[in-house]
Amino acid sequence: MAINRKGRTDRYQAAPKPSEYTCHSTGLADRIKGAIVTLALWGWLALLYSSLPPFVPLHFDAAGNPDRIVVRREVFTLPAIGLVVFLANTSLGGALYRRLPFASYVLFGGATLVQSLLLVTVWHLLVNWG
Repeated sequence: MAINRKGRTDRYQAAPKPSEYTCHSTGLADRIKGAIVTLALWGWLALLYSSLPPFVPLHFDAAGNPDRIVVRREVFTLPAIGLVVFLANTSLGGALYRRLPFASYVLFGGATLVQSLLLVTVWHLLVNWG
């Protein structure tokens, strides 16, 4: 047991808190990574858009045959969903940061993970099947 300044023993010692710089930089880094992946997805689709065929398959059945073919402008649906998830997770994580920092880090990292998975999905759909 540790002895405090007044000579009393403290049974329950608080764990040392990480520095403010470490906490803020970790959350900021997660948000920046998510924003970079989001912008990369939108930019890549914008560059690829003119070379897409008029109709693009967006869903496939178990045999690998396309069962949902859409006009090419609908390929922006996936990044739009990802943008909504990114903004929601970032907003909620920012609101929870003071009370539940770990939950905010999970939300920030989850937003980056969703964007990364969408990037891989769009790449697979358009490069392999387009």
